[in-house]
Amino acid sequence: MKSKLLVAALVSLLLVVAAVAQQVKKAQNAVITAQTMDYDWVNNTLDFTGNAKVVLTGPYDATMTAPSLAVKLSPQADRVLSFVGAGPVNFTLTTKPDANGLRRRIVATAKEQATYTDDTQIIKLIGGATADLLPVATTADNAPAGEGLAKAQAVHFTGQTITANLKTNKLTVDDANLTVETKAQ
Repeated sequence: MKSKLLVAALVSLLLVVAAVAQQVKKAQNAVITAQTMDYDWVNNTLDFTGNAKVVLTGPYDATMTAPSLAVKLSPQADRVLSFVGAGPVNFTLTTKPDANGLRRRIVATAKEQATYTDDTQIIKLIGGATADLLPVATTADNAPAGEGLAKAQAVHFTGQTITANLKTNKLTVDDANLTVETKAQ
């Protein structure tokens, strides 16, 4: 009888550990809309045309709009592997919190195209690229609901190409120009 109770307790403990592990694991979800979509199910590619929009939610949140968007799915069609948006492209990204809990919002544009690769988690904006890097308000900032931006500096980047590496939290700008704006107290 004691061994049955011990086995039942261990099974219950394993189920609780598995449930907690699943809650900790965060998913990255993608929703893509457009006026027209062509799906090649042999190659797992999708071509979206007419006001294409991709919305990613998960550890980081991103929205990209472009006249057209080419998407590559995994062989199981359960994950977006990459996408290329033909310009002009508008891109907004809210990063996951850093070690201090600060999130940043990147609002960017590119005249030619934007690419994203899930394995490398690199976003590349090509052709007359601009990006504004803004800190996102936290509850400690006591910002009114809906405002979303902390009382801090905004950084404005311009260049031919802007690359954002979401794994390393680094932004690289080719033919760079930088402006820093600090709000007066």
